[in-house]
Amino acid sequence: MTQIIFVGLLTAGAVLFLKSYRPELASVVGVCGGVILLLFAVDYIRELLAILYEVASFGEIESSLIKLIIKIVGIGYLTEFSAQLVSDFGSPSIGDKIVLCGKIVIVCLAVPMVKSLLSMVSSFVSLLSFS
Repeated sequence: MTQIIFVGLLTAGAVLFLKSYRPELASVVGVCGGVILLLFAVDYIRELLAILYEVASFGEIESSLIKLIIKIVGIGYLTEFSAQLVSDFGSPSIGDKIVLCGKIVIVCLAVPMVKSLLSMVSSFVSLLSFS
């Protein structure tokens, strides 16, 4: 974790310094720093995925549901990262549109999960009403 903090602070300092002298390089350094930070996070993401699959196997949760949840969370994070990156390049309105599109994709992916949940709830309700 200290490496992530160090790279983040170093990148922020370099971008701040370069904005005064070479603004075109400041954006490149910011993007490179962001990519390096994401690469540091990959190990943590692998650990998280392993834990999620382990919990799913204990709880007898369908692996397709876990994959869908991971996909939705991944899309959310990538959308947010992309939107912030575009905003850093000076186009916040395009960043807002990226976020909107990401939300639409997430809702479309979540519909089958919500449908399954509603089906499960209705079956529970019907079981309770017969008792």
